[in-house]
Amino acid sequence: TVSDAKHRDSENRRFQAWLKDVRSQWMTPFDPLIFQHEGAMYWRAPRAGGSSTLYLRNATHGFDYMDAIAPLENATSCEHWMNAPGSILLWFSFQYANYGHFMHDHAPALVALLDILGSSVSWVALPYSELSDKWLCWLDPALRKRIIFYPPEQVVCSTATILTPLSRRGEGGARWRLPSTASLFNKKAHELHHQTPAEEPRPKLVFASRNSSTARHGRALANEQEVLATVRRMMQLYDRPEELVVYNGEGVSYEEQFQLFASAALVIGPHGSAMSNMMWTRRRPRCEDPVQVVEFVGSRVSGPKIQSSYHGYYFLEGSVPWVQYHMLPFSPNSTKEATYVSPSDVESVLAYIWRGRDAGATTCYAAIRR
Repeated sequence: TVSDAKHRDSENRRFQAWLKDVRSQWMTPFDPLIFQHEGAMYWRAPRAGGSSTLYLRNATHGFDYMDAIAPLENATSCEHWMNAPGSILLWFSFQYANYGHFMHDHAPALVALLDILGSSVSWVALPYSELSDKWLCWLDPALRKRIIFYPPEQVVCSTATILTPLSRRGEGGARWRLPSTASLFNKKAHELHHQTPAEEPRPKLVFASRNSSTARHGRALANEQEVLATVRRMMQLYDRPEELVVYNGEGVSYEEQFQLFASAALVIGPHGSAMSNMMWTRRRPRCEDPVQVVEFVGSRVSGPKIQSSYHGYYFLEGSVPWVQYHMLPFSPNSTKEATYVSPSDVESVLAYIWRGRDAGATTCYAAIRR
């Protein structure tokens, strides 16, 4: 019908706009502006889960900075002093107490900044959260020793040399989500946590589930068992060697998460923090098949109540250059609390992947590989 044609055209335009934004990342170098501040500085980070604005001012020059460039008013007394020998890199981004956001809004950019600045940075200042503290202790104990945590929602003052980074890409959370930062972060993590087993482990097909007590913001997959049955049937049909692992994040250490996703040949599941672990997948030589990722995402088909159209980890993690990425939209009957995907769509995308078709073709709404 005319209405259906208009709907498909609108959906296609939105997807093309998303794809243009993703491709712009591929052309953007990691080239931050670094400001050095001398003299008294004071700042305040919002509570965890609050805005992405860090309020900061140079008391001597009245320099306001970070994200929305909003001033810190009436900071006449300090609630927390931070001083240390050498320079301090003041880093802040969105949702620092959320695992998924820490994986794409914090860690890659922080690792890349430290790689660029090298020995010119003695310390890194971060707002405290239990998650970031434990996560950094696991990822790189040497880096954790250089971290100075400060309490959020308090006015922090320092007379040390403060370095503040600003992306040339402008405002918004996507300013640090680049292929270059993602690649450097992945390389660093595998250097620190690579294991050489006695024998080659069986590759994994990881189903990232949101049906767990740790999941937030809804989007639980209501027909998960039906989808899993389809996955198992397709694995049998194509005689796949992978071991199917259903991962929901419960009772698993950071190291176990890393090793699981590092062994994955295919990752599939709905958008959520569990899918952010696609960052741990292993970069493979060009002669080998790339790791495949299938993410269930919101679109005009599923409506705006679930999430923004095509809001997936491929974009959030800097166009993860080493994977072949596929999107499947949630079904029209999905809600924010309970989502659905069509088992026939899952069947189609797995058939496409395992038949070995051209990697540049389109699977449903997207199959993207640089």
